Amino acid sequence: MNSLLDALPARAESSRIESISMQAAIESNAINARLEANRAYGRLLGSVDEALHELQTPVISDGAIHNARKALKKARAALRLLRDGVDKVTYQTENAALRDAGRCLSPLRDARSLIAAFESLREHHPDEVPWSEVGPLHTALRAKRAAARRRLVRSSNGIRHGIRLLDTCRDRMTRPQFSAVESIASTAIISRIRDMYRSGRKARNVAKLIGTPEVLHEWRKAVKYLRNAVEGVYGSNPDLPASAAAREVATISRRADEIAQLLGDDHDLAVLSQDLDSDDGKGLTVSVSESVRALIEKQRATLEKRAIDLGATLYDQKPKRFASVFKRLSLEHSG
Repeated sequence: MNSLLDALPARAESSRIESISMQAAIESNAINARLEANRAYGRLLGSVDEALHELQTPVISDGAIHNARKALKKARAALRLLRDGVDKVTYQTENAALRDAGRCLSPLRDARSLIAAFESLREHHPDEVPWSEVGPLHTALRAKRAAARRRLVRSSNGIRHGIRLLDTCRDRMTRPQFSAVESIASTAIISRIRDMYRSGRKARNVAKLIGTPEVLHEWRKAVKYLRNAVEGVYGSNPDLPASAAAREVATISRRADEIAQLLGDDHDLAVLSQDLDSDDGKGLTVSVSESVRALIEKQRATLEKRAIDLGATLYDQKPKRFASVFKRLSLEHSG
């Protein structure tokens, strides 16, 4: 027993020395230490270009809007990783532009998601609700989607506004003073990933205790930031070695994606439940409305439990420990 206790300080010191050595090795290689920043900057520009491409197609489909919104989320995550390479005003300006461009597209996405949530309930639970009597709700949701699509195309705050925002944003991001972000050391990028993880960990703890739609939605946003950041810098990267650290990072990305999907489905069902009390649900009888609401709550409980349980496997480490896998990956590459 005494020998085991005597060994503990030595192990702690060895771990500390190993951590210091890892940090020094990463910082000592100036070129490879910028690998993460180069990838993040490329992800930022590429995602903005992807969003512009989707929005400038001759016929704007629901799928194009979905893809554009996904690209803008990737761009915002990449920008957050590069925050140490730009001043506060620049970061806030570009983040606001990307956010506002996404908001131009949100109404159609939301309307589309409600229909998908409704049809998924009907498909997977054909006998739990008298669906023939829920037709008025489905009709109202489809009418809302059509109206959202018209506004998106015709409104001054629709697609054209989003394209203008992104064109201007793209131009600023390619100016010499902005491209200096490529000089950011990998340790700064990893610190940002660690901060995203810490935010998601706190958000999960709050969601586990409270579990309101608003709290769960905030957790989902934190998870998506983490997933997009990790995927943007380390995902499908041929320059990085196939190692235990790389496999661990791939697992992190996959789990975050699964949690975000579960929480996204939960959010859409929560909004659908709220719609039952709006004009969309006026054509339903009280009993039918309550049957649909009960089914929604049952499904939400299942989704939330799965998300919380899976979140326990993703957020089971302290932030510093979590970040160490990215440091190992950078060390492997610089070596």
